[in-house]
Amino acid sequence: AGGAVLIGAPFDDTGAEDAGIAYLFDAASGALLDTFENPAPAPGDQFGASVAAGGSLVAIGSWLDDTVAPNAGTVYVFRDQVFPPPPPTLTTTTTTTVSTTTTTTIATTTSTSVSGAVTTTTTLPPPVAACSTTCDDQDPCTTDTCDETGCRHTFEIGFPAVLCRLDSLDAVLHGLPRLALGGRRLAATLEFRVALARRLIASAETAAGRRASRRLVRAEQVLVRFATAIRHGMTRGKIARAAAGNVLALAADATQQLPAIRAAVR
Repeated sequence: AGGAVLIGAPFDDTGAEDAGIAYLFDAASGALLDTFENPAPAPGDQFGASVAAGGSLVAIGSWLDDTVAPNAGTVYVFRDQVFPPPPPTLTTTTTTTVSTTTTTTIATTTSTSVSGAVTTTTTLPPPVAACSTTCDDQDPCTTDTCDETGCRHTFEIGFPAVLCRLDSLDAVLHGLPRLALGGRRLAATLEFRVALARRLIASAETAAGRRASRRLVRAEQVLVRFATAIRHGMTRGKIARAAAGNVLALAADATQQLPAIRAAVR
């Protein structure tokens, strides 16, 4: 949002092993603006696996949080004033001119948690004319709609969901410096595995029965090897922790949906 970049590190060990953390950086200078720690850290929560920001709100997903039930997940919403206020707006009519300036002040960060599995989120309704832009949650794997009740963000399911996550993972890998992925050779291997998994899943979508199931099993194995290579690279200091956390979260999001798809095509 604005000139800030929000980055999640779901495998950070602050508070507990793999409890997770998130950081807000200035996009221009790289300076650390704020740190968002897991409010209730527990081993394996992976707080920071998904992040979003808009205005003064920061939403951070802890997808394996156990607050409600084992691995049910929680979304924490923080209010933080490090984001720049919107510029002054000028409204003119035929008889009067009104100038309105919105300002913000530094305030203590607060958080709200929303627990349990969620497939659709709803926000307050924006002006109708702004629906097309205001309701875009910047997640390519959701369908964003707007009506009189507000914005709705519905997650893709089935094959489209997995393919979308793999497309996002591929984009992240190609956007990272080769050095952050352990050098050109390892980076190329990781990109190849993601591309192979995507091809297998896409071919399974057009197949049926055992053939589709076998391709999905192979795709899952490829993604497991991908995740293993990332973890080994991170442990040996070849892959940056921040980069590893983001790509592992995307890979896990795709992998965990494959068993249900495989069961449906049998």
